[in-house]
Amino acid sequence: MKTMRHIVTCVLALLWPSAAFTAGEPQDLTILRDSYNRAIERATSPIQEKFITEMQKLKLRYTREGKLEEAITVDREINRLLDETKAAQERQTGTETTGGTTEHLIGDWYCNNVRHDIYKIKPNKRAQHVTDSGTWKADDKELTISWANGWRTVIPIDQKGDTIHAKHYQPGASDYNLIKFTRVKDAE
Repeated sequence: MKTMRHIVTCVLALLWPSAAFTAGEPQDLTILRDSYNRAIERATSPIQEKFITEMQKLKLRYTREGKLEEAITVDREINRLLDETKAAQERQTGTETTGGTTEHLIGDWYCNNVRHDIYKIKPNKRAQHVTDSGTWKADDKELTISWANGWRTVIPIDQKGDTIHAKHYQPGASDYNLIKFTRVKDAE
């Protein structure tokens, strides 16, 4: 009987919309729903990452072909999906998704102390450099910016302070240029 009740509870949790749950819900239901949400995230995360990767390739192809309007449209779709994902994570966990290990990298940076060469790393997983835009993602070791023009900037996240170094890769290249970022407030 207990097993049947557990199965019914699982089925109801899967069918019942999340927004319908109230603050006074049973703890078992909360635990079950959290488990369901984590399973959904585990299942969809690789699919979403592949979709974003393919869209970035499409954006790069359009850029190389000179189809800038199409590239901009794809870039907007990438950013929309990233914004939706971030908002969903914040709703689910009640936490900021850009805090922790990358928070110290968010902001404006001069590249090699050139005042008009500014990189902006934004908390919404976007980046801006003069006329180019990109998206960034981080793992436990580095923050990687994928630019619309195909370039990639890789910043080790263990660097602290107002001067950091990054590797800047041309499209398709394994060799990189080492660049120095200085936080805008300290380079003036």
